[in-house]
Amino acid sequence: MGKPNFFIIGAAKAGTTALYSLLSEHPDVFMCPIKEPHHFASEINPEHLRPIIRKRYAQTNITRYIDQGMPYPLHSLLVKDRKEYEDLFRFSGEAIAVGEASPSYLHSPMAAAQIHAYNPQARIVVILREPVSRLQSHYLMERRMGMTTEPLTNAILHDREIKHRTWGSAALYTELGCYSDDLKRYMDIFPPEQILILWYEQLVEDPAAVVRELCAFLKIRKHVPALSGKRHNASELPRSAFTRILWRLEGIKDFLRKSIRSRKIRRLIRNILFRKADQGDAMPIELKKQLGAYYSDDIRRLATLTGRNLDHWLAAVAEDSVS
Repeated sequence: MGKPNFFIIGAAKAGTTALYSLLSEHPDVFMCPIKEPHHFASEINPEHLRPIIRKRYAQTNITRYIDQGMPYPLHSLLVKDRKEYEDLFRFSGEAIAVGEASPSYLHSPMAAAQIHAYNPQARIVVILREPVSRLQSHYLMERRMGMTTEPLTNAILHDREIKHRTWGSAALYTELGCYSDDLKRYMDIFPPEQILILWYEQLVEDPAAVVRELCAFLKIRKHVPALSGKRHNASELPRSAFTRILWRLEGIKDFLRKSIRSRKIRRLIRNILFRKADQGDAMPIELKKQLGAYYSDDIRRLATLTGRNLDHWLAAVAEDSVS
């Protein structure tokens, strides 16, 4: 049975699903059938999860899922037990790179040390996105999932009032875009040759180059799967109140995944239920200015930490609108 030897740790809404999907097609790679098991973010308390997440997780009996041979992929589940976690990788066979992609790990105060204790040779992959656009994408995802129907400004304010500030207990809209301290936790523990920092704009502009860089980092063949230009987790919004209600029903997405094997049919259903976000969903200018001021110091610290020129991020967060 393989043991995970690399981890895609985030950031949330910065391309982790795309990286997971691309690597899943590589012949030398085994990706966990649960994309986000959140195992090493041990501060997450199941009792503090938001009700919709807690109900969604309750639809999967992890023991039965494993005993049945992980018959279908899952996007996210909280897998606390170490044996159950390792059983998720039991079909990794001869794969050179064995990994998972839990974006909770970047922000987690516990995950860096716990991953290192579990496998000090582990390779860490992080992908970062300009924080204001990341927040906007995060908010649109929450609306798509029926987690909020509020305007963005109100959603941020109400989220900040939530007592438990851990992954899944609050949206953490603003916190998840402050990268410097979170990344430093990993850089303080893992040697630089075990950390690969990728950038969302690179993934958008040249995904094949990003895959080649990943392959070199993971020491696997430079196999680049066919890239269709499809955006994973693209911003979508419910077309109606009916869609919001339907999408919040426990188990509906897992039911569709299990019962409808054709991706084309599943995409047709999504197109019926959801619309793509457009300019009408843009962030209010005043909020954009406030967030730009909020993130600018952290962007400068991140630039110093990574040695990357992030002036284009600073310019982006200073603009008057978000597309």
